[in-house]
Amino acid sequence: MVRTCRKPGVQVDLFNGEPPAPRPAWRVIEAARNQHLTGELSLPSNPPTNVYLIDGEVYFAERTTDGGIGVRLLVEGVITRKQMSKGSVMVSGAEHLGRLFERDESIDRHAVELCVELMTDDVLTSVSKEMVDSYVMKLYKRHPSGIDRWLPNQSTTDAPAVN
Repeated sequence: MVRTCRKPGVQVDLFNGEPPAPRPAWRVIEAARNQHLTGELSLPSNPPTNVYLIDGEVYFAERTTDGGIGVRLLVEGVITRKQMSKGSVMVSGAEHLGRLFERDESIDRHAVELCVELMTDDVLTSVSKEMVDSYVMKLYKRHPSGIDRWLPNQSTTDAPAVN
């Protein structure tokens, strides 16, 4: 059965009243994208998967068994321990990377962003084939690492250039 997120005053029906039924995970992800949602889409895949979106654009996807982003970036060799230490901030016991590039300007932003894109693509490719019988959409929930802060501010990128 496909379930929608039910909170007081909030109901997210990604399928416009279609009867609940198992469906490919890619259809659930595309439904959230097409509705331009912002938040965390949780899928009961094997292992469970979380997809993070802003205005319908996926900025990160991970399996619940994946390690933290910081450790994964270290393992991939796109940042050093020293850069991670300088660039991250501990917030409520979690490693926050939202100001990574501002806190350590020696970090190669392009390499880090590409690495995160490849991680996301890998998860989306593997989960897309799975059938899921439910989902939970948590509106406006951000990834705890703060990587959504790396995205360009739409209000400044859409503004016309001043000569």
